[in-house]
Amino acid sequence: MSDLVRPGQGGALVLNAGTPVEQVLGGKVAGRRLAENDTVTIVTPGAGGYGPPAERGRAALARDLQEGKVSPGVAREVYGIASDRGP
Repeated sequence: MSDLVRPGQGGALVLNAGTPVEQVLGGKVAGRRLAENDTVTIVTPGAGGYGPPAERGRAALARDLQEGKVSPGVAREVYGIASDRGP
């Protein structure tokens, strides 16, 4: 499901996220019947922010990592940091 959470990405509904039967339903669904124990995850659109991610201040990125707003993997991939411990 992490592929759905990207800057500028639209919203989506995900049926049984994180399971072998996960299904992305898209942003609008009508008349879909759910089975007992089905789960629906609502992925809301995110903002892309301002400016190139690599130019984000390292102190601000470190704070985002500490507060759990950015994962170490995304910090590496998007912000170009080299370690899981922060910038």
